[in-house]
Amino acid sequence: MNRKESPIPAEHLKGIMILNILQTCAFMVLVYGVWYSDISATLHGVVYVCLTKMWFLDRMVWLYDTMHAN
Repeated sequence: MNRKESPIPAEHLKGIMILNILQTCAFMVLVYGVWYSDISATLHGVVYVCLTKMWFLDRMVWLYDTMHAN
């Protein structure tokens, strides 16, 4: 929230962007599965969305620890 006073370190930005792209792709698989009533695509989409979100949250905790260590 205070990125002007304390910017996000560059090593974290790349990982965050990659995970956001992966989450978007996983969400598209989920939407495809729901739209076409494809149970396999829907389940894969749900699993991928959950996994990428958990990975993203892990990165956010790592970022929080890094930001407060300084």
